[in-house]
Amino acid sequence: DDVTAFIENTGYLTGANTRLLFSTKGTDGNTYQASIINKQNGTSAGDLVFNTVGSDRMIITNNGNVGIGVIAPDASLHVNGATINTDRLALSTDGVNTWRFRHTNDNTDSLAIGNDVGGTFATRVMTLARSGNVGIGTTSPTYGKLEIGGASLGTNAMLAFSVIDGTYNPRAIIS
Repeated sequence: DDVTAFIENTGYLTGANTRLLFSTKGTDGNTYQASIINKQNGTSAGDLVFNTVGSDRMIITNNGNVGIGVIAPDASLHVNGATINTDRLALSTDGVNTWRFRHTNDNTDSLAIGNDVGGTFATRVMTLARSGNVGIGTTSPTYGKLEIGGASLGTNAMLAFSVIDGTYNPRAIIS
């Protein structure tokens, strides 16, 4: 086991944390700090906490749960944001075209899935409402467990049933 750096706190006291501190002076003359902290929890193993500008931002608990924006994650990954209608998860392969997941408060308290080009939540493509209803092409599904909405009838079918036979030709279309 090669060790490049070793930091130890042998205080054995509750709250006796071990901290790796990063500090820099900004062009405005102020000092800005970030740290990685091993927070000791009584007699159990510590939590690993990432702190910036004096606030805990992310935690990996001693049982392996990860929290972003929450200090006591109750799931393998628990993400919490301070405001509604902000992205909670963004998935991208090129940094431009992105799928975004956000918690909304548009009278449905729903999960919205949408896509964008260039960093803004441009098009909501699916909504999962608190009621369990799913909406595709609608932001507030209220008429059934699955509600599909569209701007108009025409070449874009609302629902198509296909058989995966190599041709992907639709077998039934509802417009």
